[in-house]
Amino acid sequence: MMTIRYIFAFCALTLAFAALAMVLLNRGGGDAPDDGERAAARAVELEGYFEQMSAINKKSDKQFEKTVFVDQESARAYADAFDSVLAMLEAEYGKVMPPSELTEEHAALIKAIKDYRVGIDHGLRPLDLDAPAAEFETLFGDVLADEDLRVSSAFCKIQEIATAEGITADVGCQQT
Repeated sequence: MMTIRYIFAFCALTLAFAALAMVLLNRGGGDAPDDGERAAARAVELEGYFEQMSAINKKSDKQFEKTVFVDQESARAYADAFDSVLAMLEAEYGKVMPPSELTEEHAALIKAIKDYRVGIDHGLRPLDLDAPAAEFETLFGDVLADEDLRVSSAFCKIQEIATAEGITADVGCQQT
């Protein structure tokens, strides 16, 4: 009687180990995704990323129109409005998780926006902040030209990837 129990326990244990081995070898017993499934998942991930980027761009366009591209009373008011939109962009883009192939470009965009904000701060120091808003506008052609170019280039690199992938998106590339 005891021998039958040992044989039964041995068989049950063997079956349990065999099942565990199948699970571990097959990663859950399911089939591994084929290349088509991987490509489809990648396409969905890319489209989701570019949808988020486009939505943020639309939001920033509205913010610029509402707060920056209005008659400003002083250089300080203009700079503060501009910086508030850049701060919003930095925060919003910081929440987006880019696909692995866009991590570098996404990080470059966020850094360019941060550097732009620093450039605004440094550019304002020599200005009379009670001066007309036109004083702040002169920074764009002089002090902030490099920062503006880096932000624009970062947006355009991301836009180029969307275009290369056949994805219609407007992430903020303003090529001139």
